[in-house]
Amino acid sequence: MQKIISKMAPKFPILIWMGFMMVALTFVIGFFNSQTAAAYFSESKAIRETTLLAERAAIQSTNLWLPYFKFLGLGMVLGGIVMALRVILDNLMQAGGKVLA
Repeated sequence: MQKIISKMAPKFPILIWMGFMMVALTFVIGFFNSQTAAAYFSESKAIRETTLLAERAAIQSTNLWLPYFKFLGLGMVLGGIVMALRVILDNLMQAGGKVLA
């Protein structure tokens, strides 16, 4: 298991950037979802209840999965930070081995 982690740890920048991109994407999707919600709620209640059901479904469905997607992005960022710490630890262990040899 340690060998696999040591092989994967140098790829930490990819994981961090993917996490940041996911968080940025959730921000953009949330912005457009708020614009859709603003357009939906600017109509009268009679129109909202009869003709704009697809917009309401889009607003509600986006609100279901968006927080989990954002949490996944933050988890990837934090996982990348842990991998960066592993790379630092491996480099210190190699430097200590050279000093002792």
